[in-house]
Amino acid sequence: MKNSNTVQNHINDIVRKGTNKGEPSRPYIDTDGTTLLLDEIMNAASPVKDSVLSNVLRWDVEGVFRGSKGTWELVIDKSTNTIVHFNFVN
Repeated sequence: MKNSNTVQNHINDIVRKGTNKGEPSRPYIDTDGTTLLLDEIMNAASPVKDSVLSNVLRWDVEGVFRGSKGTWELVIDKSTNTIVHFNFVN
């Protein structure tokens, strides 16, 4: 699976404040564990059609990142096998 330019552009984002200041904000993108994380998100719930983009599937799955509970947001264009959105929000 490949990343869209939008997802790829967030790889170097840095946390600007708080406990994790100075650390990558989305270290789960493009790492050795990314495939496992994607599999876990996709297996945790059935996808729904995205409300904004056509021909894509969306998963919103409860989870934990850096000790905080929140939601994993994953949007994939299955026709091109491209991740168009990948984020954790709490």
